Amino acid sequence: MAYDPKAIDRSFAVVLEGTNYPQVVGICPALERDGRICMGDDACAGPLITEHRGLSSTRIEWCFETMLLAIESRLAGTECWWRWNRYPCDYRNTIASIASHYGMKYSTFTTAVVPLWGSTSLSQEAYEMTRPDGDAMRVRWSQIRSSYRSLIKQAARDYDIGYGYDELWPHYESCHRQCSTRSRPGGTYLYQFRWLRGGAGLVLAAFPKGGAEGAMDNGGRVTSPLSWSAAGSSPAPSTTLSSSYVITYKGHGYYASGPSVQKNLQHALQWVAIQALSENGYNSYELGWLADDGVGFFKSGFGGDVKNIDVLSGTI
Repeated sequence: MAYDPKAIDRSFAVVLEGTNYPQVVGICPALERDGRICMGDDACAGPLITEHRGLSSTRIEWCFETMLLAIESRLAGTECWWRWNRYPCDYRNTIASIASHYGMKYSTFTTAVVPLWGSTSLSQEAYEMTRPDGDAMRVRWSQIRSSYRSLIKQAARDYDIGYGYDELWPHYESCHRQCSTRSRPGGTYLYQFRWLRGGAGLVLAAFPKGGAEGAMDNGGRVTSPLSWSAAGSSPAPSTTLSSSYVITYKGHGYYASGPSVQKNLQHALQWVAIQALSENGYNSYELGWLADDGVGFFKSGFGGDVKNIDVLSGTI
C-alpha cells in the first residue's frame, strides 16, 4: 500500500465467534489496482482457509464453503491474480477449491531456494553433522557457481563485508536511494526499518577495505565480516559500495533487494547472508523468482533448489 497510493486494500478475514475464543476461518489478501487484485507487477498473496487438525471433516467443509461465499460476495466481478508460496504447506485444498469454484486458471513459476545448515529443528546428532565448520558448509560452498566463488573470494580480500540489523540501516537506505532506477515513497523505507527493529530482517553491506587481510578461509567462511566494533565507528553511508536487505519470517529468509554502487559485490553479500541465516538457525533462504533474464541467472547460481510457486488467475 505504501508503494502505490492508488491501490485499494480490500483484504478481509472471516472469524467465527466461539464460546471460549474466536476462530479464524480464513483470510483473503486483496489489494486492488484498476479493478485487478495484485501487488504491482506481481501476484497478490493468495487466500488461506483453515484446515486445523482438530476440526472434523464436516467443520472443514463448512469453513471452505463459508470462505468461498465470502470471497464471492466481496470480490464478485473482480479479476484476481493470486499466488501461494511453499510455506505453510497446507494450502493445496484451498487452491483446488478456489480454482474449481470460480473456474480460475492454474499456473506456476519457479523460484530459487537455498537449503541451510544448522537449523534448530534438527536433532542434536544431525546438528553436529551440519555445524558451520562441518561438511554441510563445504558442500554448500562447492555447489555455488565456480565463477561466483572466485568473485566472492576476491570481494572478501578487497572489501569489508558483513551483516547487521537496524544499526546498518543508513547504509542500505543510502545505497538504495543512490542506485534506485525509480523513486520510492518514504513510507516504504520506514516499514523496512521497522521490520529490522522488530527482528524480521537483516542488512548486509560492503565497504572499502579497512580491516585485516585474509577475510576468507579455505572452506569459504568470511572470517572478518566487519572491521569496527560499534555502530558509531562504522563508515559513513556515503562509503557503502553495496548492500542487501533480507526479510526473515518463521525460520526462513527472503532476499528483498540488493542495490550496488560497485559491480560484482552482491555475490559475496549473498554468501554472507547464507552463512548468517544458517548460524542463526534458519531453515532456508529464498533468493527469488527465476525470470529468464540476468537477475534470474544471478539467483540460480548459489546451489539452491528450484521450487514452484502456485498461481491462480481469473475473474470471481
